[in-house]
Amino acid sequence: MLMLSPVNHQPQVNVTSHPAENANPGGIRGLISRFLSAFQHARNTEDLVGKTVQPKYAQQYMGKVQFTGVGTVVSVGAITERQYRILLNHTIPSPLVTPTAEGNAARTPGECIINALAVANSHLSGKTHAEVVAVLKPTWLDGDLSRSAAVNALNLVKHQAGDMLAFHHAIDEIMASMESKINIPRRNDNFYGRLFETHLSEYVCKHPDSGMEAARDAVASRILMDFDTYGTEDAEDVCFEVAMKLRRDPVTWRAGAADIQDFIESPSPDRFRQMMRTTGPYSVPTVLSVAVGYMLEASGMSSIADEATRFYEAAILPQRKLVRSSAENVAAQTMHGLLLPYQRGAHDKQAASEGNGVRPMDRYVRPSQHTGITSNDWNALRSERTIAIGISGSANLLHYLFKDIRAQDESFPMESAQLATAGWLAHSGGHSFNEVYSVFGYERSGGVVPVSYDRLSLETYTANEAVEYAFDKVVSAATDLRQRQLQTVLRQ
Repeated sequence: MLMLSPVNHQPQVNVTSHPAENANPGGIRGLISRFLSAFQHARNTEDLVGKTVQPKYAQQYMGKVQFTGVGTVVSVGAITERQYRILLNHTIPSPLVTPTAEGNAARTPGECIINALAVANSHLSGKTHAEVVAVLKPTWLDGDLSRSAAVNALNLVKHQAGDMLAFHHAIDEIMASMESKINIPRRNDNFYGRLFETHLSEYVCKHPDSGMEAARDAVASRILMDFDTYGTEDAEDVCFEVAMKLRRDPVTWRAGAADIQDFIESPSPDRFRQMMRTTGPYSVPTVLSVAVGYMLEASGMSSIADEATRFYEAAILPQRKLVRSSAENVAAQTMHGLLLPYQRGAHDKQAASEGNGVRPMDRYVRPSQHTGITSNDWNALRSERTIAIGISGSANLLHYLFKDIRAQDESFPMESAQLATAGWLAHSGGHSFNEVYSVFGYERSGGVVPVSYDRLSLETYTANEAVEYAFDKVVSAATDLRQRQLQTVLRQ
């Protein structure tokens, strides 16, 4: 789910002069004056690079200035001195923390709903509080969050609160701060959505239920059934290639999974079998991640992989627009899940990772007008669903593997397998739940439809527990941030 990093070359600055400036050249002195003015203007526009512009003005100058997903200037095109001054006068502090934590307007509809829940925690109790939560919670969890839906929900909870004037006033302030049109940088930031999926995936990976373990065992059995048909040399070749794929995609959770670490360090058929039979911590992500790499290398799985590839090329590839970060090397760090790097300091509710790694989303930039926005990206932005690196090819491969297993065994727990896949990919920082369930729900929905966390919570007991856990974490973080912002205002 990244900011657009500065490009490797210096920005090309085209200085636009005004006709009046050419009317009276004024000899050599005028020529020198104009040259110095143009040179200074070019230096000034270069000085904008790295500064962060208020979302309203970043939107206005998208065609002339290249911004990251949160409004930081990457390069400057042809702008006038007046436009330069406008941008310079509307810069904001660099987003070392998320704009949500800073309380910057204008809020998205989803942010308004979460902020209203934080207000409810401070002003309401008992039955009234429960009734307000019953309205706001499914509004945020649903897959079709819109401005009108948020406004309707906020007006309804004001009615439910009766004569609680302080609550009414706080809700009115929240509604007044709601964006009038979709703000792409703010929705790319999506702090609450990213926080939610970070905790959601963490819960799923750390609390596998019997259904997910049954799916793990069925996948492992299917892979080993194919693996055991190879001779020693072919088996060793497959092990080498799978291990290479795993090395190229280091993730933090592997520090807590000994069998996969042993295999990567010294790949062999015996260690492969041991790894696929693992039942310890992170055994579900281990088996699923190895299965993806195996399907791409093992000739015996080619018929399933080929079928998945045909769907990928027809339906998924047109919806993926990967633009690599210009950073030559992405440093290993301890972040897991889908929070952006600068969002980490916005709250203290995220558990530490077991080890270092590189998330796939840290290698790519967020979608914007400059990178291109696919219809799936637009649907995700519109419904405030988290964006990582796009619709998941790994989920697509596993989807076809799951269908193959289900054709042989009707008891295969498809919903648990899908939940485990989404949990693994989001916890690894590769794909959001929306990007995974866009694959799983494609046939059922006849296309890509934003995931509904509310509907997801009904699929399995663990899904419900994970959604409840993650949602509580989000509301708790919002309540803490609101208190922090109120204290800042009081100190001023």
